[in-house]
Amino acid sequence: MDTHNLRDRSRVNVLETVLQDAPVTRDRVITKTGLSKATVSRVVEELRIDGYLSDGTVREHAGRGRRSTYLDLAEGLGYVVGIDLGANSTRMVAGDLRGRHLGTLRTTTPGGLSTEEAVRWVAEQLARLTGDLDFHGDLTGVAVAVPGRVMGTQLTRPAPSAHQLAGTEFHSLLERKLGVRVYLDNDANLALLSEITDGTVAGRSDVALLSVSTTFGASIAVQGSILKGRSIALGELGVLGAGPNGAPLDRFLSVNGLMETAAQRGLRLDAIEDLWEKPATGGLAELINDFTAALTSASAVFSVTFDPEAIVYNGRLRPLMQTQMAEVESGLVRLLATSPQLHVTPQDGYSVAKGALEAAIQEGRAAALQRVLERRAETAS
Repeated sequence: MDTHNLRDRSRVNVLETVLQDAPVTRDRVITKTGLSKATVSRVVEELRIDGYLSDGTVREHAGRGRRSTYLDLAEGLGYVVGIDLGANSTRMVAGDLRGRHLGTLRTTTPGGLSTEEAVRWVAEQLARLTGDLDFHGDLTGVAVAVPGRVMGTQLTRPAPSAHQLAGTEFHSLLERKLGVRVYLDNDANLALLSEITDGTVAGRSDVALLSVSTTFGASIAVQGSILKGRSIALGELGVLGAGPNGAPLDRFLSVNGLMETAAQRGLRLDAIEDLWEKPATGGLAELINDFTAALTSASAVFSVTFDPEAIVYNGRLRPLMQTQMAEVESGLVRLLATSPQLHVTPQDGYSVAKGALEAAIQEGRAAALQRVLERRAETAS
């Protein structure tokens, strides 16, 4: 390997360590990278000059008579925002590339907007959030969780409330409006990213998630990474005729599906909350039993296909799932003689937005490392 490549790798290794562990001491950087003290000192100075690093806090070493200065990320690297563009509510979380949360916003998602109007509205909410931040850097990236299936920058099969966002126009217009890179993914994937990063199953590598909300969604993490398919078919459990009487699962595992099924059966539900707030008798009890059977079937599909360590459940129907989880586990044991660990996530309205923020942070860190290499290439030429 030539000298330039060695220097490039050293810069990337040092910056990557600080991105992951900041604030971090030089000794810790030396240990993690395996580089010499002299090399780390040189690289740190180069990265400081280029605007990537700054000196953080100073800690006294008791009994050693010396101080240790922590390395931190420069505010010039900017901040990113994760957005949960939900059917009913929109939530935003801003954070820096260290992962520190800088601010949040929650508001009602307006209905009936065109794609252009939706883009303008999202930009206005971002301005509301970022105008109050105590941070001197600029917005450098955004990740948006949307209710539907996503392939690259294209939204397909969106929830009915987001039908106008189908296609690639929403993504392209939002990037143009904000002037930063926009990462798009479905809400189930980003909810799972939140859970394996800093949530119910943090540290687990093989985890499935079932999102039972206005619509039904699913996601899977294998060896710590969210699994992405070659097409939108991956995770589309809702279309499977594995529900009661061979009905599609999403007839029983979504707010829309349950309300339609209840109406077809002559059950009057004033709101979906009636399923867990009213006494479960008669037709209501039968509908709840069918919901539980469908949830067990969906969990079994993931169990026999991916053999996850755990399955996480979230979404608007969380209270109903909590009451039925013992039945789901018993059903899995009857079917499979075993069951992964089952977790209904705690009530946290920002879990999807936090997952979107994590995705934006990962994208921002990768972009920073790429800029380091590009900067080095420009200097060398």
